[in-house]
Amino acid sequence: MIKSLHEPLISALWQQAQSLGVSHAPLATNTPNLGDDIQTEAARRWFGVSQVVTRDRPKSWPEGACVALCGWWSVLFLPPPGVRVVLIGMHLDPRCLRKLTAARWQRLRELVAEQGFPMGCRDLATLEAVRRHGVEAV
Repeated sequence: MIKSLHEPLISALWQQAQSLGVSHAPLATNTPNLGDDIQTEAARRWFGVSQVVTRDRPKSWPEGACVALCGWWSVLFLPPPGVRVVLIGMHLDPRCLRKLTAARWQRLRELVAEQGFPMGCRDLATLEAVRRHGVEAV
């Protein structure tokens, strides 16, 4: 197994995320992509939660929920008021990045500030893109 030079940083970031009280994992529906199912199950296991929310319908997320947003995103679904998110282990593909308006970038910066630690990116392209827009990220 290859170990990352950043493993202590990554481990600390996931531990911080775990301490935030995640209550729901995002569940993709109507997709043949097995990766979506695997990401949901990984989030459920890591955060020790049994509840899920429909990833593509954030307005249906229950008030007071804390949702782990991790995985590969072609569209970034931001939470409605009263719902917290944890942004960790994220990839934002180029289609997603092109669709983000100035207001959505601002909301993303606010969400990262609210979680109290940098957004966790799982690839350099996402890291560089979000940093260019002033989002604190590792």
